[in-house]
Amino acid sequence: MKKQQENKDFEKKIVEMNILENQLSQLDQQFSLIEKHIIDLQNLNSSLEELSKTKKDQEFFSPVGNEIFVRSKIIEPGEVLINIGGKTIIKKKTIDAKKFIEEKIAKANELKFQISDEMQIIINEMQAIQQEIIFSQGHVCDSNCNH
Repeated sequence: MKKQQENKDFEKKIVEMNILENQLSQLDQQFSLIEKHIIDLQNLNSSLEELSKTKKDQEFFSPVGNEIFVRSKIIEPGEVLINIGGKTIIKKKTIDAKKFIEEKIAKANELKFQISDEMQIIINEMQAIQQEIIFSQGHVCDSNCNH
């Protein structure tokens, strides 16, 4: 009877490990997406910086899509249009747009740190379960253990 309970406990711990591995994988994917989003926002901020240096009627190439550009001309220097969601576009000064983007970067970094903390908690839980599994199998690991 004791052996049956030990097997059930062992199986339960394996299931817990699998669940935690899946959660860790999902968080890792979210972390990567947020990092990419931050890089995109930083590139956008750099573009806004360059755009703020342009003059009226200055021509340049605007990207339409992947490797496709159109010739453009600055009509209102120092101003940009921002899509704020719900198909709503507002006009902002370039400096205000940069502040808007910097706020988004700060929020994304905050989220990245929260996810990193959650990932560390899961890793710690997985290590604790792994130690319980090893201990339950009659072997105690120390820092030199290679299991």
